[in-house]
Amino acid sequence: MDMYELITCRHSARKYKKEVVSAEDIEKIIDAGLAAPSGGNTQPWHFTVIENEQVKAELVDGCKNAFLNSGIDWRINWAKLETFNPFYDPSVIIVISNNNMVDKSNEDCCFAIQNMVLMAEALGLSSCIIRDICWAINKENQNKYGIPKDFDCFMCVSVGYAAVKNTRKKNLDCFKVNHIN
Repeated sequence: MDMYELITCRHSARKYKKEVVSAEDIEKIIDAGLAAPSGGNTQPWHFTVIENEQVKAELVDGCKNAFLNSGIDWRINWAKLETFNPFYDPSVIIVISNNNMVDKSNEDCCFAIQNMVLMAEALGLSSCIIRDICWAINKENQNKYGIPKDFDCFMCVSVGYAAVKNTRKKNLDCFKVNHIN
């Protein structure tokens, strides 16, 4: 698959097969994130790779409890569902944390995330970028997950083999672009 096709065909997966992602593929995805550009080459990210089923279940429970106490109706209703899993039960969850002492670290982490999801797609895997991880990992418990103290949990990427492959063509809206010649 060429780069154009890779970028324009990639979709977020919201259901995964119970199939393990190889250590080699995980390493390539992490390397792709580490290779992302960053302002002044600060590389203000930290990645936490979670494959342990018990830890993943703990994160789901953390989100569930936070959602139930959020006061936000749609989050409360979602958390009440028996099938609730904001990470969609992937083989791997990669938590991306940003160094809160570095200016524009959020933006730099987004570059790393984009590299990771494109690498996953290139490897025949699927992924989904998820912000809800921050409901489960916060300043009070981030040390438990190996996240350094000057970092904040930012987002995560779920990675695995999609149970349903999305073949829907993306709408590339040309009206969102203007040219000045």
